[in-house]
Amino acid sequence: AERASGESERRLCGTIISASERAGQLTRQLLAFARKGKILSTPLDAHQVLHETVALLERTIDRRIEIVTRLEAERATLVGDPAQLQNALLNLGVNARDAMPEGGRITFSSENVHLAGPHCQVGSFRLEEGEYLHLCVADTGCGIPEAHLQRIFDPFFTPKDVGMGTGLCLAAVF
Repeated sequence: AERASGESERRLCGTIISASERAGQLTRQLLAFARKGKILSTPLDAHQVLHETVALLERTIDRRIEIVTRLEAERATLVGDPAQLQNALLNLGVNARDAMPEGGRITFSSENVHLAGPHCQVGSFRLEEGEYLHLCVADTGCGIPEAHLQRIFDPFFTPKDVGMGTGLCLAAVF
């Protein structure tokens, strides 16, 4: 019984350390959002970041929510800021959680895709033709009302009740 208790304590300490690191990362994210912080640009394994994100979410969200990973990308290395990627994935996971108060499923997936022609124009982003890593976060929640779709990336916009959201999650993801 002592061994099991020790393992449990180690996991809890790991969770505390991870939460502390996330708090620092959130501060960096807010500074970057305000254009005052440094953004790293380094090679990273997106699958590793996805696994770490899922591990954090599994410890913190309702047990009625199943988290599934479908990592099909053979090439999952990209250049970016690992903290920003993890924060974006966590924000999407938290939004998914909020959309499923009675439980459901969040699926994190990856695949390699080739973009060309009209697929290189994504919203206001213009991409060069080529190979890309497509990361997807999907849930079985209630969805976003059509009336809100035009504003979901606006900073501080949230249809949630007071005290239930800051309106920064999707703005930070964007």
